[in-house]
Amino acid sequence: MSRIELADWRAVHSWASLIEVCRFQAWGPNTEEQTRAFVAAAVEAWAQSPQRRFPYAARCGGDVIGMGELHVRNREHQQGEITYVVHPRVWGQGVGTAIGEELLARGFEELRLHRIQATCELVPL
Repeated sequence: MSRIELADWRAVHSWASLIEVCRFQAWGPNTEEQTRAFVAAAVEAWAQSPQRRFPYAARCGGDVIGMGELHVRNREHQQGEITYVVHPRVWGQGVGTAIGEELLARGFEELRLHRIQATCELVPL
């Protein structure tokens, strides 16, 4: 995984615009404008101080096939949250698991967090 870049917005939109990807999320399906704004905010997160959001793009052969984010929810209590999403064309291939494992490793080993959680929101269609 590497930092997400502004140029990644089209790849992100290729899944953020799909109902099957966002059906359990509070967002989406996204318009192009919404995806561009999301990616711009994710890129900007790397410049914040203190940094609370760590958004990454998952790449395979140069293609962005997913993304993951580690969000520090409470520095004092060393708590964080991870989120990730992958393109449906790579569902069932372990990409989400790999993203999750890398986010957890960065959170526990690099940021020294004590607790990291992930959730799935069930939003009616």
